[in-house]
Amino acid sequence: NMGTLDVSADGKVAVIADLYDITVIHFADDGSVAAEFEVEATQMNSGTKGRLHVAINESGSSAYLSFQAEFSGDNVQAANRYSAVEKIDVRNVEDSERLANLRFSSPEQALGLVTQNGMTYVASGQQGLQLLDGQNPKKLSLKTYYQTPMRAIDVSVDSLGQRAYTIG
Repeated sequence: NMGTLDVSADGKVAVIADLYDITVIHFADDGSVAAEFEVEATQMNSGTKGRLHVAINESGSSAYLSFQAEFSGDNVQAANRYSAVEKIDVRNVEDSERLANLRFSSPEQALGLVTQNGMTYVASGQQGLQLLDGQNPKKLSLKTYYQTPMRAIDVSVDSLGQRAYTIG
């Protein structure tokens, strides 16, 4: 275990991410742990380096992960460095499912992220702010992007979903 890298909670579901696993915790009405399970982060195993962020949607049904991967070895090529956003179904304790994965060619295109109103806002380094549409349960797609004046490394969205703020 490399330690916790990020935590997100909404309602009765919490998602905790480290370099190797995503732990999903479902809470009972009284606040006790009703169920806990791990999702192996196969997209990230043995290659993740750098940041990993997690966000959970408002209904508590899906978790979104952003990560950078850099596979080491004697002959590391640019193709071995990338970033991605992954969507995971966290409703079913018995069988969590990877729903979608959107891979970027640059290792700095999926830094911080937040999800709200069916949209996932991704701080994308030099590429600014990218908005991903997650309405289709099996697909993530780029809806639009905004070039920011400086490198975007994290993002926050106001409670109405009308303004996004990036940190550079």
